[in-house]
Amino acid sequence: MVLRAIAAPTVERTVLCHGDVGPGNFLHDGDRVTALLDWEFAHFGDPMDDLAGWIFRAHDYIGGSGNLDEQLPQWAHVTGLAVRPRDLEYYRAVTLVRWIAVSACGIDSGGPQMGKAKFLSLGPPTTVHLATVLANLLEIDLEIDLEPEPPPLTARRPEPADVLGFMRDELHHVLAPALPSDELRRRVDLFGWYLDHLEAVATVGPRSRRRNWPTWAS
Repeated sequence: MVLRAIAAPTVERTVLCHGDVGPGNFLHDGDRVTALLDWEFAHFGDPMDDLAGWIFRAHDYIGGSGNLDEQLPQWAHVTGLAVRPRDLEYYRAVTLVRWIAVSACGIDSGGPQMGKAKFLSLGPPTTVHLATVLANLLEIDLEIDLEPEPPPLTARRPEPADVLGFMRDELHHVLAPALPSDELRRRVDLFGWYLDHLEAVATVGPRSRRRNWPTWAS
């Protein structure tokens, strides 16, 4: 409802939006782009939508993709379209909501595409960015504590057993099928075996330490 209330009433030009433009989703030969990949979010919409997607993937999420203040005028020069700051900020919020939804679905489904660990790492910074962008759009001053009290450890990261399970799934479902030889796949299976044992230690170890063992067993 908030996004609908602050959406731009008009669009300067309707175009085919890629929906997930940025590093990792295109091929190039030198300075020439030769292909765009991953079109599952493609739709007709505002050019500011794809520009916001670029900002998310190249700057908010990954970083290291150059100077955004220099890239925006370059984008305007190449496309012949003016950068509309408020509309761009709105589509940044749309992009962040889209990725929060993708992360939640990825965590629930446990699919092998990126792995749960990837989605878990994406969620917290994305929600922080979204709060900041929405506050800017709604002209709300956020009181940000630059040195906040750290949350409890269990609220800051998943349990070790969960992380080890994510790693094992990545090995078996993503890496192993792509390996070119049986020997390499055998080694991956061996790593998976080690992870099984580490996961068991992470799961059972804390419970066993809480037991009242006799002195000779400690």
